[in-house]
Amino acid sequence: MDIDSLQNFKPTRDQINALPEGLRKYIFSLETLCDPSGIVAENMIVKDMLIMLGATNAKLRAELEGKENHHDEGMSQYEKEQDEHIKHGGWKCAYCGFDGQDNVQANVFCVECHRHK
Repeated sequence: MDIDSLQNFKPTRDQINALPEGLRKYIFSLETLCDPSGIVAENMIVKDMLIMLGATNAKLRAELEGKENHHDEGMSQYEKEQDEHIKHGGWKCAYCGFDGQDNVQANVFCVECHRHK
């Protein structure tokens, strides 16, 4: 590999998960340290809250108009997935099955097994 290709290299989830656990935990720690004040994580939480509020607003408007179960009309597929994620409380890890509320959208590593999502 030449230097130029290494500068643009981005590992895949499978490549990260193939690493030994100690190295995965180190990468997890680095990711945590890159956002020490939590601004990025906080922004993701705020984004989730805005999507949730938008869904609630649409639901209330539909109720006012006499419609039932049409609160997801006008929402993109991403917004529907985010709405479901917020209702559920967290994303489910494909490796260990953990789907607790600690696996918030901003996390790219499972808090249980430290594998990349």
